[in-house]
Amino acid sequence: MYAFCNNNPVNCSDPSGMCSAYTGKYDPPGKKDCLSVACPSSTKYKPPGTYSPPGSAPPPVVSRDEWGAGGGSWPSDPRKNAIVIHHTVVGDHSADGVRAIDQGHAIKGFGGIGYHYVIDENGTIYEGRPIGNIGTHVEEANTGKIGIALIGNYSETKPKTPQLDSMKSLVASLQRTYSISNSNVYGHQDINKGTECPGQVLYDIVMANYR
Repeated sequence: MYAFCNNNPVNCSDPSGMCSAYTGKYDPPGKKDCLSVACPSSTKYKPPGTYSPPGSAPPPVVSRDEWGAGGGSWPSDPRKNAIVIHHTVVGDHSADGVRAIDQGHAIKGFGGIGYHYVIDENGTIYEGRPIGNIGTHVEEANTGKIGIALIGNYSETKPKTPQLDSMKSLVASLQRTYSISNSNVYGHQDINKGTECPGQVLYDIVMANYR
């Protein structure tokens, strides 16, 4: 059973044994669409920030405010039609690592973090560029594309299971929200032929899951 914690669906977590049951749709900000029910004794607490298995409720996301994003202003791009998977090559698996990406992209002139989501090795998903704004993650082809970056280098190494599970859960949620087919889930190298991103190992995983 899933419960809401700050509008994120997570497993029952209230020590009193009460929780808000997920009713089947993601709540808009500031609204609730859930019921207070007793958590079954078999339901184990799953702390916010951990990953959700693929195919379950939308995974929890650490907001820009929570990880300390810098400011930025970007053109609106609300109609999404594709998802592009990246790897960061380097970076700490933490909020500090996401802040470093944000600062690095600002230095490059991107106006702050260019990915819409970043996932660390523990499966924690961080909100990057607001989803309603155009990203800066593929060369000259960002319109309509959601950028998801996995922290790490996956040219020769496989991402850890929690990281992959969060990627799959997030992709599935975005596919439902924006009616994106598997054929429109790409590795970065599909869009920009001059890059090896997201690394050959991760690229092969993307192809195996979405082709």
